[in-house]
Amino acid sequence: MPSPDRRSRGVGLALVALAIGSIGLVAALAVARSPQEGRAGAARSAAGATAGAGSAVEVPAAPAQRRSGPGATAVARYRQDAAFEALAIGQARRWASTADRPESVAAGLSPATCDGEQPDAAVFLLPSAVGRPSEEPTVASTDCVVGAGSRVLADLGGLIATEDANGLDGGYDLADGTRVAFAPEHLPAICADVLEQGLQPPPREVSLDGAPQRDVRAVVSAVFPLAVVEGSPLASDAAALGHPDHVSAAYCGYKLLLDPLPAGDHVLRAVVQGNRTITWRLHVGA
Repeated sequence: MPSPDRRSRGVGLALVALAIGSIGLVAALAVARSPQEGRAGAARSAAGATAGAGSAVEVPAAPAQRRSGPGATAVARYRQDAAFEALAIGQARRWASTADRPESVAAGLSPATCDGEQPDAAVFLLPSAVGRPSEEPTVASTDCVVGAGSRVLADLGGLIATEDANGLDGGYDLADGTRVAFAPEHLPAICADVLEQGLQPPPREVSLDGAPQRDVRAVVSAVFPLAVVEGSPLASDAAALGHPDHVSAAYCGYKLLLDPLPAGDHVLRAVVQGNRTITWRLHVGA
């Protein structure tokens, strides 16, 4: 874990499970957009809430891929195949579209329920956590009707790094001491560094019908456009960058992709973001 003064500037991160607060953090896969030390403090407090929290699921890194530029080696450790990254991006976008709604904040999940149209019938995207990391026990649960033959994707803790207009003055210090701006070309490196430094830890426990799940995958996505709507904490950055309807973003975190389950009822449970237990009750059709 970095020392408290390691990141002296802003951290434009979207930490899963950070709710909207006085420093402008959007919950769950959210985006911390408060300036300068506010962002750095948010990242540190999230790390402190989850570090040393007990045994975590061991997550193997993806095979190395060739990259260049600051942080390239770390990024290569977490890149996955394009299809898997596309699923991670789709789930992040789905989360971001509803995370600040009252019903999502109340449920501790975004979307608040499994109702609503899925972008791809072949893979069911489960709701992701909303709320601040904490060692205080918290719970969230939902029921999901999953079509026969569909795979299921669960987010087990992640974040989004987004571009801003602050340049190096509001940049991020990588582990090797290189400062990079929150610019599109550096977002994957920032994301990877957060994983490397333990600011976004893996889940503590993951089980399906009581059986531990070991196929958790760490992923850093390619850069993608994240929609910005009026009133969003990202609106001022998007406008300053000259494209008020979106910002560039990159996701990183931990995912579990389940193969199609047998017909009937199943329970997927995970302990993430400190001591947050999420239960997805899956009802799979015949």
